[in-house]
Amino acid sequence: MAFTAQELNTKIQLQSMTTTRGPDGEIVTAWATYAEAFAKVEPLLGREFIAAAEAQSEIAAKVTMRWRDGVSARHRVLVDGEAFEIVSAQNIRTRNRELLLYVKRLQ
Repeated sequence: MAFTAQELNTKIQLQSMTTTRGPDGEIVTAWATYAEAFAKVEPLLGREFIAAAEAQSEIAAKVTMRWRDGVSARHRVLVDGEAFEIVSAQNIRTRNRELLLYVKRLQ
């Protein structure tokens, strides 16, 4: 699976969760961008389903990018301002050249 630089045409942000203490001592969690990269983003499926008498939609995508160490399901991806949960992060052929992320849009 090889790609050209032209295929990596979508700028994404990789984010990790940070926790801090607020002025009252409560724990505050937030997402902070730790890296930006260009990637190829391809939709996998659009699925409508009924759950608890409420219509919900699930959007999944495949994100291919250059290798970056440390990306895992603990992080999330922002694509055009939309947050996606990382379901799986795979090192293609374990060569540390390409990273394949399967992601799901957060509701």
